[in-house]
Amino acid sequence: MADQLESFIDRLTGAVALQDSPLPSIVAEDSSVTLPVESQYPTDKDSSTTVTRLINDRKAALSLQASTAQGGPSGSTATTDALNNLLNFIGSTFGDADMHDKIVFEVSSLLNSPRSTDDISSALVDTLGFDALDLIAQVLSNRAEIGLGLNDVMSLNARNAEQHSKSHKREKARHNDLEESYLTISPEEARRRKEEERQLNSKRPLFSNEGGSIEEPNYPHVYKNSANGGNILSTMGSRYMLPLGTTKDHFDNYDEITIPPSKPIPPKIHERIVEIGEMDALCQRSFKGYEKLNRVQSVVYPTAYTTNENMLVCAPTGAGKTDVAMLTILRVVSQFADENKLTFGPGKGKGSASFGVRLDDFKIIYVAPMKALAAEITAKLGKRLSWLDIKVRELTGDTQLTKAEVNATQIIVTTPEKWDVVTRKPTGEGDLASKVKLLIIDEVHLLNEDRGAVIETIVARTLRQVEATQSLIRIVGLSATLPNYVDVADFLRVSRYKGLFYFDGSFRPIPLEQHFIGVKGKPGSSQSKKNLDQAAYEKAVELAEQGHSVMVFVHARKETVKTAETLLEYAKKDNQLEAFDCSEHPRYHIHKRDIAQSRNKEMRQLFEKGFGIHHAGMLRSDRNMMERMFEDGALKILCCTSTLAWGVNLPAHAVIIKGTQVYDSSKGAFSDLSILDVLQIFGRSGRPGYSTSGVAWLCTSYEKLDDYIQAVLSSHAIESKFHTGIVDALNAEISLGSVSNVSEAVQWLSFTYMFVRMRKNPLMYGMDHDEPLNDPLLGNKRNMLIMSAARQLALAKMIKFDENDMMFESDDMGRIASRFYICHESINIYNKELNPTMSEADIMSVLCQSVEFDQIQMRDSEVPELKHLMEDICPCQVKGGTDTSQGKCNILLQAYISRAYIDDFALVSDSNYVAQNGARLIRALLDIGLSKKWAVTTSGVISMSKALEQRLWPYEHPMKQQFGLRNEVIYNITRWADETTIQELAELSPAELGSLIHLNESHGAALHRIVKSFPTLSLSVYLKPLSHEVLKLQIHAKPKFAWNERISGTMENFFLIAESEDELDILQWTNVQIRPTTEETSIDFILRIENDKKPDFITLRSASERWLGSEDLVSVSFEDLIMPASPSPPTEIIDLPFLPVSGLSNLKLEQALNSIGIRNFNPIQTQCFEPFYVYSDNVLLCAPVYAGKSILSQLSIWKAFTLQRNTRALIVTPTATLARETAHVLTTKFSKAMSVNVLNLHSKAEQRESQLKQNRVVFVASANVLQDLLCSGQKDQLLDDLSILVADDLHLMGSAYEIALSVVKQSVSDTRFIGISASLDNIEDLRKWLRVDPALTYNFAPKHRTLPISTNVQSHSVVPTSAFMKALIKPTYALIKIAPKGAIIFVPTRTQCRSVASDLITLSATDSDYIGLATEESVALEPYLDRLSDKTLVGYLVNGIGIYYTGLPLEDLALILELFLTGVLRALIVPRDMCWSLPVRASTVCVMNTQYLSTKNVKDSSGQEKADKQVQEYSLSEVAHMQAFASADVEGDSEATRTCVLMAQENGNKELYSYFLNAGLPLESRLSEDDELLYYVKHERNYGRIKDVGQVDKLLKQTYYVRRSKTNPTYYDAKGDGVRALANKIWNASSDV
Repeated sequence: MADQLESFIDRLTGAVALQDSPLPSIVAEDSSVTLPVESQYPTDKDSSTTVTRLINDRKAALSLQASTAQGGPSGSTATTDALNNLLNFIGSTFGDADMHDKIVFEVSSLLNSPRSTDDISSALVDTLGFDALDLIAQVLSNRAEIGLGLNDVMSLNARNAEQHSKSHKREKARHNDLEESYLTISPEEARRRKEEERQLNSKRPLFSNEGGSIEEPNYPHVYKNSANGGNILSTMGSRYMLPLGTTKDHFDNYDEITIPPSKPIPPKIHERIVEIGEMDALCQRSFKGYEKLNRVQSVVYPTAYTTNENMLVCAPTGAGKTDVAMLTILRVVSQFADENKLTFGPGKGKGSASFGVRLDDFKIIYVAPMKALAAEITAKLGKRLSWLDIKVRELTGDTQLTKAEVNATQIIVTTPEKWDVVTRKPTGEGDLASKVKLLIIDEVHLLNEDRGAVIETIVARTLRQVEATQSLIRIVGLSATLPNYVDVADFLRVSRYKGLFYFDGSFRPIPLEQHFIGVKGKPGSSQSKKNLDQAAYEKAVELAEQGHSVMVFVHARKETVKTAETLLEYAKKDNQLEAFDCSEHPRYHIHKRDIAQSRNKEMRQLFEKGFGIHHAGMLRSDRNMMERMFEDGALKILCCTSTLAWGVNLPAHAVIIKGTQVYDSSKGAFSDLSILDVLQIFGRSGRPGYSTSGVAWLCTSYEKLDDYIQAVLSSHAIESKFHTGIVDALNAEISLGSVSNVSEAVQWLSFTYMFVRMRKNPLMYGMDHDEPLNDPLLGNKRNMLIMSAARQLALAKMIKFDENDMMFESDDMGRIASRFYICHESINIYNKELNPTMSEADIMSVLCQSVEFDQIQMRDSEVPELKHLMEDICPCQVKGGTDTSQGKCNILLQAYISRAYIDDFALVSDSNYVAQNGARLIRALLDIGLSKKWAVTTSGVISMSKALEQRLWPYEHPMKQQFGLRNEVIYNITRWADETTIQELAELSPAELGSLIHLNESHGAALHRIVKSFPTLSLSVYLKPLSHEVLKLQIHAKPKFAWNERISGTMENFFLIAESEDELDILQWTNVQIRPTTEETSIDFILRIENDKKPDFITLRSASERWLGSEDLVSVSFEDLIMPASPSPPTEIIDLPFLPVSGLSNLKLEQALNSIGIRNFNPIQTQCFEPFYVYSDNVLLCAPVYAGKSILSQLSIWKAFTLQRNTRALIVTPTATLARETAHVLTTKFSKAMSVNVLNLHSKAEQRESQLKQNRVVFVASANVLQDLLCSGQKDQLLDDLSILVADDLHLMGSAYEIALSVVKQSVSDTRFIGISASLDNIEDLRKWLRVDPALTYNFAPKHRTLPISTNVQSHSVVPTSAFMKALIKPTYALIKIAPKGAIIFVPTRTQCRSVASDLITLSATDSDYIGLATEESVALEPYLDRLSDKTLVGYLVNGIGIYYTGLPLEDLALILELFLTGVLRALIVPRDMCWSLPVRASTVCVMNTQYLSTKNVKDSSGQEKADKQVQEYSLSEVAHMQAFASADVEGDSEATRTCVLMAQENGNKELYSYFLNAGLPLESRLSEDDELLYYVKHERNYGRIKDVGQVDKLLKQTYYVRRSKTNPTYYDAKGDGVRALANKIWNASSDV
């Protein structure tokens, strides 16, 4: 008896595990519902007592198990807490029962094993994941006690499982006997028994799974009553019963099942309604008109407004989720407001000033699923927050924001796809993504739809951004209907106990009555369709007669009109047209006038009958009109598609879903309507404030009725769709730079909802049921998914995938696909179909094959109109004609460009779709053409891209574009001046233009203004050969138009393309930006001309990005091009033993060299020692930077002083900075040892007088100071007794330097000249100019460095500069990590030093080694930090990063250098201009960006000065000097790699850098580039030192310019006029200066 009673109690308490079972048919004829009858067991007093005792014992056992699981065994509080936290973490992370037990066993085995704590820690991380790091530390601190506690838990679980197993076996043995005891009972009896059962179990869930599965925890904010909507199961789980009150009605054509509204859940103990008056002033002002929050909002309020917890709020439609979003928005606002004003009330001022809100410091992103909802949310939030001056703007495919608008906006409402596009860029639009503090995702249950993959992508990207930047971005998910809310909460990183809020259907503000109609007849048959129409009509007319508004949802755009017409036909037959009549509406005539403006004929006709239509293909204005009329009650019936359900907030008493078959364009077949769509549509019935109840009907086939009822009531778990988009999502992350290898990609997948669901429902994702048990973190599955996706991307040529190193590298096609949001299937098509020579027709054909157009389907009814468009409108041949969807897209695109009238409204909708997407796709084709360097195809795509944007064919007159000309002017232009070009029109006066177009002068004047404002460029090209095989095209582009802000806005963009002789290949291209202040911009193109294969000409093509007709071709002839002769080979290093410094035979000099660490000379110094130190002849040494050249030149100076005691020496440097540095080195290292004074000559003549009187002195002068000295009459004083002149850094020689040396050369005869330079490409002319014997000329190649440097020039295609720098952070960080002796990072400007340092620190926080860039020595930094004057540097230094630039305190700069040299700092970030004075070196140099922004003030048309900004390239000499800093000696590792990495823009001078950094620098005279020589001649002429042209001629012959103009005449445009002719020119010009 006891065993029998125990089994019965097991079933009563739900201890027996319930097995999933499909719903039996509940619509079969005469079906009945059965429940088990009273038990056969005796129910006398004794047995009743036994039952009570067993129930109490079972409850006690369950309570003990729960308490043990929560609190653990007895012990210390710390141990108990740790065990409790561990079990809670395992329970929440590993939900499956088998997996849960397996993890508990593994953890217990580890803790009780003899392994070391470090080994156990590592193993626990592998088992529990990185999220449990803090927990693992807590557990290991109480390792032994927790191990014993886990043993107790497993023992207790084993005993309970054994008891349950015995009970289950007994139950199974009696199963057949129990089945026979079931009786058929009436529904009334079943309801009575159900009510008794409900009362008996009122304090526990209706169903539990205590028999072995893990029971869902009781989360504090989950409000769910099983009795409200779930099915009623028998104790055996074999029968179901619908909620109480459910009725079933039979009709001739259909059956109808009615489910009554849910009953409300009583309030919890601590629950209370929040009054607006008790909220702070910020909330009160934002909730103006409210008296209190509703129940849902009151429950959510403490978390939403007083914490930064991530949240998931699931509540029925109309429950006030938008106000929940408002609370989280106000939370962000409050964090950027003045805390005192929030506490004590607003201060003076209006709007944001009253609370001190810092509007520029934050951005909030609201992601809405539909554009219509985005517009509504924008209007709603904008209105409510306008008092705070908070700007709310919409950013969707229909709307665009300028950079200024983005910066001025605090809340951006967007769609998932648009936000995905924005965040695919390194910093988004206008550095947008980095300022985001709150991300709100509305209708998050769209995860179950195809678009759900996009939601997963943006959430995963945000979560990784939070992790990578250690910033706070709060994520709030809003959902109307979400079954497995715990899974979605885990995905959004929401705490189940703090941020998870679930409110079931009973929280609907308006009770909902649900009707399910199963129409009879074979699905898809005409009878079935007729019955469906009949059912929909009967319900609609019944509701209309009662005065209710009804939405009838259909599943195709054309069905909206067709259904409305069908319902009208039925009403006409039944004489029920009056039921739908709205002509008595008070504003009927106003609405009738508005609708008359619409082009939609069906919409106008249906309005008169009280019907409206609504679908996504309609114009936004028409949709808004329908929404407004329906809301106002001017329409009784609104036939619409599901688009209206997803977000647009319209009041409707009732909704009717007419049919459940939806055409799936991706499958090419019909599929069932999504249950989420059903629930969403049902949520639109009964809106608060408009009705007290809501009614919803679902009309489907009889066969599908059971499925939909089961789905609606049991709420199936939503699954991930990420697997459908994983390939393109991975490409986006690789292009973004956030994923660079398989390991990072596998980690990225752990942030997706798919990862959450794969662990819960492995079979759904192609996994074995046991796979999550064997691999709890699904590492193998994730790795397999990534490998598969990466291989597809590699096959599509979108990435480079090295399967050996498991590394990814983004390719051009991948970056283009990511930027323009193109799927990899389309890229595969482009790879196959695109070719170098495509016509406009070919381009249109390929464009229309894009899979983005797959949803465009052919309809038989459209064929006649499409044929008309193709034959009469389309100028390009249509491949496929009207027989294919690609042909249809082609026709519609050409019709769109032609501005053709389209009659069929569905075609109008399709035309808008293909035009919108076509504009994006054709820009992608343009980038592909440029990346592949196809000149013909690129030119065609540029034209078609502008044609699509302007809706004008390239062969039409450009004045037809949107310039604001009157229609009659445009018409007359096409009639009378169609063949006249823009240039010809620009030459005419207003009167002549008026006459030309047969209109008056005022029309001519209007046309004249536009023609003069038409954006065009004027190009001038100069050929500048830099070596025997490198040619620079120096291009000057000038705007050839008057700036018109209405036409050009703030900037005009042009393509500038250099094409090959056959015009098939693009040699180089760039974008040219013209601003209102731009007078001229310079562009350099670098061309390689190998083996003397000189083309006859090339073509320069300029084309506006926007305006048709703004194209120009310039032919650049190479007929007169003379390339320099090939240079002599560089000097080879002779293998000589290193010469010791003792070879100097000068003890003082040896000691001075020893003091700076020189014991032996390096190979270059050894080879050149004798010519410098022993001989007295002129010497020229060109060698890599930091090759020891300065030591040799200084030795020659000291040798001169040993030969002549009172002689003098001069060192000339290119700049004053280098002069100061040289003087400082000589003074501190050698001056005292050699008893020689070192003087840096003063820039003012008066102060130089005393300096020039000294003997036994080394003068140091910059080129400008030396030229000034020569012009000031002090030349003789300087050159007197000057025995040696060292011309240092000749590779930096400018005009002043050249003039000064030329004058000195002309003035002295006995002075020894020492020339010092970096490695040069061609040294011959410099040697002759300095009068150096070939035997004493040395030109060592860059490869001859004492410490070789590996140089890598990378190209990156990211703009603008801010985004470019962000994109380089990750590769730069990787370089620093592997640098053996520090890294020097060069950035363009000082301000970027700090921003780059901050970004590196942020990235280091995510490093797996938990150290980042800090070093072991960083712990001892505290005493050094006290010495800092600028305390803002502390944060950088403690993280291993130093910044160094002029403007910081000198003592701080000295400390930073000290820390870097001693290895405490791993990175030193310096601006570009410090490359000439930085006193330290490293093993690694990274040049982040080789472009900088130069600014000069120019006057605009009004005479006001404005800054004209232009992008400039780093000079070759700058880059070479930066490269040389990678030459630090790594102690103890002679094989250590020294690396220089240049990170250049894709269209930058990377070819120039690559060539000359290996071959040596070019050196040309700069006298032809400025007027320095002219001013010198004028000055000397005024003072009588130059008296005739003969002296000018004599001076010219001393210049480097004359020699180079003979050997490289094209560079100087030398026409063979000779030196005398040039001297005459300068002489004549000097008189006018």
